[in-house]
Amino acid sequence: LGGEALANRVDKEGFAGVGSPFIGVLNHPTVTTVTLPSGHDTFAEFDLTDASDLIANVEESVLDGAAFYMHRSVWSKVRTQKDTAGNYIIGFAGNPIVSTETYGGIKPAGYIWGYPVFTTRHLPANSASAVSTKFLFFGNLKALAYGDKGELRVAQHASGSFGGKEIGLADQTALVYKHRHALVLTLPAAFAVAKTAAS
Repeated sequence: LGGEALANRVDKEGFAGVGSPFIGVLNHPTVTTVTLPSGHDTFAEFDLTDASDLIANVEESVLDGAAFYMHRSVWSKVRTQKDTAGNYIIGFAGNPIVSTETYGGIKPAGYIWGYPVFTTRHLPANSASAVSTKFLFFGNLKALAYGDKGELRVAQHASGSFGGKEIGLADQTALVYKHRHALVLTLPAAFAVAKTAAS
């Protein structure tokens, strides 16, 4: 659980940020922001045209290895969009949605314009949909730099307040994991962030 919590913290630093200086790709001031056209004022209205615009705003030299990153609840809305005839848009017309890759590791949730889609809990969920809001991005994670100093240390505490609860009074023990790390953006041109329209 401790390792998972630390990994989640690193992901949050890189994707959405946790405050200065770890502001994440989504909130980085020099990453290109692509505002969706008028009428696309919710996360669920992100479509293939918007995706193409994001791709066009990323430096061409980093497209090999680039992908879309969004919350799984946003992906659930995007992948089920239909045309006027009731046909699913993504998954047809040369735009396969199902991953056919057989190698190990994290597999994409699907594809948009041939680029993989990965979902993460650290980007806004569909329930947070609002106008003028950044919510997903396209880019290459190789443009992030990870730093790690020292080994993981674990401290045990029999008293103190954790999450607003005095553990000594509850006859509990707390474990605190200590690790120095950072995940920061090094090449802003490797990303483009989608932002909903104002109306």
